[in-house]
This record gives sequence, structure tokens and C-alpha cells, in this order.
Amino acid sequence: MNLTIEHEYEEFLTLQRRMGDDLRFIMALGKIIYELKYINDYALGISRITVEFDLAPDMKLLKTLRLNEMFSFVISMLEDIRDVYLDKDSQRAHKVFKKERKENEISYNTNSIISYLLKNEGDIIEQSLLLLSVIENVERVGDLITNIAQKIIFFREAV
Repeated sequence: MNLTIEHEYEEFLTLQRRMGDDLRFIMALGKIIYELKYINDYALGISRITVEFDLAPDMKLLKTLRLNEMFSFVISMLEDIRDVYLDKDSQRAHKVFKKERKENEISYNTNSIISYLLKNEGDIIEQSLLLLSVIENVERVGDLITNIAQKIIFFREAV
């Protein structure tokens, strides 16, 4: 109930033209900072897992799980939201949503791939579990970046 009232209050205030632009900017910026903090936390988690990786990762496993593609999508999404914010072109934010869908597709297939590999190649259990954690963290970063894109659209277009 309180969240509904808060949401309606925010919506009312942000749509008032005189102060709405400034208020939308402040609200969006506060929420973007919050999302960036969590991106930092997930990046720290990924780096800790990477440090725990005491052995050279199986390159075939990395390729099968498409981990490099996931990282590329996430880095590209970060670059997109930076450009969207700096160029004041909220239409470009929609590119982030398309990339997130592709990144989610990779992540979605991870469990079945790892399950298959564990049944057939038991010597990669530790690596598989660590990489599963990395993939989950990367996927979450993609979600947070998408949230930022939504906040930028809210700020720029008042929707």
C-alpha cells in the first residue's frame, strides 16, 4: 500500500512541468547511483571468484558457456548507457534492452550446458560451479544496466 502511494506521489510530482524536470533528474540520478553501487558489488564478486580460480580455466568450457560474449554484451551496454546519458539521446537506450535479451539468452542456457558437461566430463566440476557463479553475476549486472537505461528514459522522456 505504501509503495503504491509513494509511486503515485512520485508520478504526480515528476509530471509537474515547472519542477518536474529537476525532480525527475534528482530521482533518476539517485536511483542510477544505487544501481551503479550494485554493479560495483557484482564486479567485486566476479573478481573474487576469478581469484579463487586457482587453475587455468578450460578454454573449451569458456567458449561453450559463451562467457566472453556475455562480458562483451555487458561492457557494450555500459558504453551505451554512458553515451545515452552524455548525448541526451534516450532513444539509444533501447539498444540496451536488445542486448540484455541476448545476454539473458546466453545465461538461460548455462544451467543445461553445465548439467550436460557435468554428466559427461566430471573433471570440470569446480570450474563449472565457479563459472556458473560468474555468469549469474554478469547476468545481474546486465539487469542493473537495463534498470539504469530505464531511469534515463524516465528522466529524459517523463514516462
